Amino acid sequence: MSLQEWFKMKIMFKIVLSVSTALNFLSFPLIAMEKEEKKVSTVYKVQKASTVSLTKKEEDKEKQTGTSTSKEKTGDSTQYLAFGKKGAIVVSLKASIPDSLAGEKTEAFLKSTKLELVKTDGSTDPKSICKKDVGYSFPSISPWCLITAGYIKDKYESSGKRLSLGDWGCGHGFFSAYAMIVGADPYALESQRAAAEEANKYIFGAREYLPKGLDIRTLYKVVLGSVTKPSEKFMARENDVNVAFNVLHHLSPSDSDLLLKNMFKNTAQGGLVVLCCDTPFDSSIGVEYFNQSLQKKVTYPGFGLYNKSNIVFKDTGKKSTALLSVCRPTKKEIDSLKTGQIYMGSYPQNDLLDDTQTLFVDDPDDTQKGNILRHKAPYYYRNFYQLLNKFDFEALKEVVEASGFIVVNGWYTDHTLDTLYPHDSEIDTSICKKSKVVIVGYKK
Repeated sequence: MSLQEWFKMKIMFKIVLSVSTALNFLSFPLIAMEKEEKKVSTVYKVQKASTVSLTKKEEDKEKQTGTSTSKEKTGDSTQYLAFGKKGAIVVSLKASIPDSLAGEKTEAFLKSTKLELVKTDGSTDPKSICKKDVGYSFPSISPWCLITAGYIKDKYESSGKRLSLGDWGCGHGFFSAYAMIVGADPYALESQRAAAEEANKYIFGAREYLPKGLDIRTLYKVVLGSVTKPSEKFMARENDVNVAFNVLHHLSPSDSDLLLKNMFKNTAQGGLVVLCCDTPFDSSIGVEYFNQSLQKKVTYPGFGLYNKSNIVFKDTGKKSTALLSVCRPTKKEIDSLKTGQIYMGSYPQNDLLDDTQTLFVDDPDDTQKGNILRHKAPYYYRNFYQLLNKFDFEALKEVVEASGFIVVNGWYTDHTLDTLYPHDSEIDTSICKKSKVVIVGYKK
């Protein structure tokens, strides 16, 4: 047997073993890996909005008056009409910065933050980091940040009073610094010490972009603590605005309930809440799992044990992540696996599937078919798994309203866009991946 034939047999053996292992050990519901991604099933088919965008006449009127033409009512409160506007909402960094502070320098400061990995173990060794709790801190120019900062700026300019802000799970503090510049006094809560220290440095670094006469030391606090068990010091102040960006999908159902309960208690009467979290739309496997859970009437239909693989292409350096399977975790697994933590390897553990030294070679027999990923470059893979809690708009609205808030509106978007697309409209996934759902509510 030639070396090439032996190598091809090894690849086929791994593929067969991977599928059979998953089918034998993972609990229902389980969706196997698909070759081609299917379109969203009818459970996810959204109604086409009657008005997708403002007409040119309405846009011109808004530019001249600076007000919204929307007449939609949002509960019994009129101060949230901007969030109730029909159609897609385009947000911009420049529009959210007060004129007195606007300028290239301020914009450059806020744009400088990129999607960053929150390293919670203080190590620079990638192998060490991947075994620890990790999270991503999204940039200030993400659409959910822009729309919230725009609201804070408008309220501050109209009332002359700075707003109190609670930033639950602040990461590196990018949004807290942004909100402080436009008119908020943030209390930033973070459970990981290394991330909290970075947040303190970054927020304090925004002092030169504040209006003259303000002492930054009186404007903000970074509090080390859990979003499910915040300190009395953090809870002592009621906030005009509370946000939890990319936090909820890292929590178990019981911890999610605790976070929302704490946020409701901590929000002032008439105060705003803004949440952003992951959706299942990034994979047909995730969508099918979500739909099966909906049919079973599960309150948190996107909560599951997600098996994934990081793929690195040797020649190009490009990286991608594939969802291999997802299953409903047992109570024992929920108790033993920490939400928010990434575990290396496959689940259940299998040494053959976790051979990260394997190199898949492109087209060894010159068949022009490429490798099993149809990619014309050799690649390595590394499997990992984690507990995640994903939502569509309706599922998120259900748990937010169960905590006591009144939901005003919601959108789908992703962090690369400047547009929020209505949750009840058909969305071109080639333009918007729908990887994030954003929801706004208030406390009556």
